[in-house]
Amino acid sequence: MRKEKNQSMGLASLKSQPFTQVIMQKVTCIKNSEGMPYCIFKKDTESKVFDLSSVEFHNEISNLYYEIHGEFIEPMEARRNIDGIIALACQSKDERTVGTRVIQEQDRLIYNLDNDNKIVVITEDFVKIVDNSDCKSLFIHTQQMKSQVEPDLTAQPEVLMPLIKELFIIDEQQYLLLIVYLCTLFVKDIQHPLLVAYGDYGAGKSTALKTITSIIDPTKRDLLYLNKSNIRDLQVALTKNYYTAFDNVTGKLSDDMMNMFCQVVTGGNISIRRLYTTNDEIVLSLQRCLAMNGTDVIGTRNDLLDRSLLLKFKRMSENRALSEEAYAGKLNKCLPLILDAIFNILSKAMKLHNSSSYSLPKKPRMLAWTEWGYCIAESIKTGYGMFVHDYCDNLSGSNNITIDENPYISCIVKYIKEHGSFKGSSTDFLEKIIDYAANNGYDFRNKAFPSCNTQVWQKMKDYRVTLKSVGIAIYEPVNVGKYREIKILLEEK
Repeated sequence: MRKEKNQSMGLASLKSQPFTQVIMQKVTCIKNSEGMPYCIFKKDTESKVFDLSSVEFHNEISNLYYEIHGEFIEPMEARRNIDGIIALACQSKDERTVGTRVIQEQDRLIYNLDNDNKIVVITEDFVKIVDNSDCKSLFIHTQQMKSQVEPDLTAQPEVLMPLIKELFIIDEQQYLLLIVYLCTLFVKDIQHPLLVAYGDYGAGKSTALKTITSIIDPTKRDLLYLNKSNIRDLQVALTKNYYTAFDNVTGKLSDDMMNMFCQVVTGGNISIRRLYTTNDEIVLSLQRCLAMNGTDVIGTRNDLLDRSLLLKFKRMSENRALSEEAYAGKLNKCLPLILDAIFNILSKAMKLHNSSSYSLPKKPRMLAWTEWGYCIAESIKTGYGMFVHDYCDNLSGSNNITIDENPYISCIVKYIKEHGSFKGSSTDFLEKIIDYAANNGYDFRNKAFPSCNTQVWQKMKDYRVTLKSVGIAIYEPVNVGKYREIKILLEEK
C-alpha cells in the first residue's frame, strides 16, 4: 500500500514537470566511436541502453509519457524530444563501446545473453555470468533479438566436438574448421571469413545456418532473404545484426554486391545521413559476421574466395533423420553445454593468444582469424593446430568446389580436358557441350547451362580466373567474318 502511494506521489511530481525535463533526468547521452548517438535510460532500479534512432527508444518515450499523464504523446512532441536528445548525444564527449551481442575489451570478451540483464565475462583466468543491471557493459536490445539460454558452467572443452557432430553432418576433416569458426564468432575485433554452406539438395544447409545463428546471435528472423537488386537493404540488415545469414542465395551477384561482401569481411565503411532533415553524415563500420548458403554464389571472385570458408553439408542418413521439432529439442538440450564449452575454450585460447608463444606453420590472408583459430584449436586439444593446414587446404580447394557447384563450368572443364582446345562459333560450342552433357550425366536443362548461343560466353566469362587455376584459358570472342569465334585452350602445365 505504501509502495503504491509513493508511486502515485512520484507520478504526480513528474506530471507537474515539463516532459523534456523528466526525460533528461532519466537519460545519459553518449556516442560510440563512430559518432552514433545512444543513451543510458534509467528506469526504477534498472538501466537500459538505446540507439536513439531506434523504434525501441521511441516506444520507451511514448510509454513513459503514458505512465505519467495517462494519455498518448503527440507525435510532434515525441519527435522534438528525441531529436533534441540525439543532438546532445552527438555533441557528447562521453564516447563508449556499444554492442548488441559481443563486446571485446583489452583483457576480456563480453557476451550478452539478453536474458534478465545477464552477461558472460570471459578472461584468460575465468568465465563468469554477471548481472549487468547497472549497464557497466553497454549492450542494446533490438526488436529482432531473442534471449540466449544460460550456459551450463560444468562443460569442458572436449565435449564440444561430439556435441557438434550430433547437430551437423559434414566431412570428418571439416569438423575442426567448423568448431574454430563457431568459437571465433565470439571474438569481435577480428575479421571473420564469409561462411558458405554448400551441398546437395536436402543436405540441411539452411538448418545448419539456423543452428549457428542460435548459438551466436539468436533472433526472431534467423535467416534472411538477400535482395540482390538493392544493396541498401543489405546495408540495413548488416547494421541491425551481429551475425547475418542469408538463405538460398543463387545466381550471379553484382560486382557492387560482391564488393560489399568483401567490405563486410575486412571492415569497410559506409556513409549515411544522420537525419533526413540535415546533410550531416555518419561513417559506419560494416565489419560483421556473415554467412550464406546456395549454389554458384562466389565462384566468380577470387578476392572473395580468399575471404571465405566453404563447408560441405551432407544429407542425414535415414536412421539419424529427425523432424524439425525433434531437432529443435536436441538443439535446446545441447545449447547450454555448447556455449559453456566454447566459453571455456576461449578462456584458454586468450591465454595462449596473449602470450604470443606460438608460431603459425602458414600465414594466409585472414591472418588475425587464423591466429585466433590456432589458439582455439590448441586449446581444444594439443596438436589441433593442424587446423591451419586444414584451413589453407580449404582455401586452395575453393576453386574446385566452385567449379563442381556450377554444372556448366564443370562440364566445360571435363570436355576440354578430354577433347583438348576448342575454336569455333558459339552455336557450334553450344551443340557440342549440350551433347557432351547429355552423354555424361549432366542435366543440361539446369539454368546454369546456356539456353541459346548468346548465353554461351555470358555464362562462362566470369569464371576466367577460376578456369585458369585448373589450366583452362578462355578468350573473349573475336569477329572472324561470319561469326564471333570463341577460343578455349588447354594450357600445358
